[in-house]
Amino acid sequence: MAFFLVAISHCEGPDHLARFDAIDALTDRMEPRMPAHLADMMVGFRRQNARVRGIIERFGRHPHRNPILGRLSSPDEEAYIATGNFPHVRQVETEAGAGP
Repeated sequence: MAFFLVAISHCEGPDHLARFDAIDALTDRMEPRMPAHLADMMVGFRRQNARVRGIIERFGRHPHRNPILGRLSSPDEEAYIATGNFPHVRQVETEAGAGP
């Protein structure tokens, strides 16, 4: 089920806000059934869902996709894109001196 939740979070459009709310409801239902060692995964799901939902709520889409989709960016989207801090692109933390 988690795979389907992740797929929904990669969609975009204002009509997806209700789907994000449904993701939260499904996450609530899944959490008690998850083994204890996967509890951190649920925290990650919730954090990611909230972050992506906020971007969709703010812009109606994922602005970092604008160049590849040939869409013009608003000044607010350009400022967001300039941060490079997108929810579906993770910075992998490594130990000092260790490679990725």
